[in-house]
Amino acid sequence: MKEDRCCRCTHFQRFYTMGLRKFNRTKIGRCCKCDEIVNALDTCENWEIDTRKLSTNYGLKFSLHDLMVKLSTIRQLVEEYEKDEKL
Repeated sequence: MKEDRCCRCTHFQRFYTMGLRKFNRTKIGRCCKCDEIVNALDTCENWEIDTRKLSTNYGLKFSLHDLMVKLSTIRQLVEEYEKDEKL
């Protein structure tokens, strides 16, 4: 399954290479549980879901939604103010 890949495991540490402007992800990494180099798309019997990645995505989505609601409220207030100024 896609969800059981090493890249989504709590024991997986991805390797990075230094690029011109940023660090680039590689397709390999280290499994801390097996203590060996593995491909990011591999699977193994020691796989455990990385809850930090799931909670980070949820937190980002929640924060973005909150910001969008605040921006919509500000936009409505500005539109009402402009409408009152025209009258």
